[in-house]
Amino acid sequence: MSVFGYLINTSITGNQFEGAAEILNRLLFIYQSLFTSIYLSIYLSIYLSIYLSISLFVSIYLSIYLSISLFVSIYLSIYLSQCVHIYLSLFISISVCSFYLSIYRILLYTREALHIKHLAQSINLTIFKDINNVLTLFLIDNSLLHIQPRSFPNKCPREMYKHLFFLRL
Repeated sequence: MSVFGYLINTSITGNQFEGAAEILNRLLFIYQSLFTSIYLSIYLSIYLSIYLSISLFVSIYLSIYLSISLFVSIYLSIYLSQCVHIYLSLFISISVCSFYLSIYRILLYTREALHIKHLAQSINLTIFKDINNVLTLFLIDNSLLHIQPRSFPNKCPREMYKHLFFLRL
C-alpha cells in the first residue's frame, strides 16, 4: 500500500499525471475493498467452522447420552418386569384398554358428526335460496318487524328490510 501511496503523492504534485493518480486511487480503493472482503470471508468461514464443529460435538454428545439412557431404561424395564411382573402387566392392560376406548370415542364422535351432516343436508332449505321471498314473508307482518319508515329516510326499502332482517337473525 505504501507504493500506491507514493505513486499517488508524486502524481498529485506533478500536474501531468493527474489522470494516472485518479486511476491509481481507484485501484487502491479496489485493492482495499478486495482485501477487506477476503478478510471478512476468511473470518466468517473460521467462525462458521468453529460453530459447526461445536454443534457437531454437542450433537454427538447428546446422541451418546440418549443411547446410554435408552439402554439403561431398557435394562431397568427388564429388571423391573421380572420383579414387578403383575403391576407391569396390569399397567399395560390398562393402557391398551384406554387406547381402545379412545379409538372408540373418536369413531363415535365421527359417526355423530356424519349423522349431523346428513341431517343438515336433508333439511329442506329452499326458502332460503331466494332471499327476496324471505324478505317478502317478513314484510307481510309489519307488527313483527316494528318498522318505522321515517327512521330510514335515505335508504331504499329493500336495503332497509335487508338490514332489519339480518339484525333480527
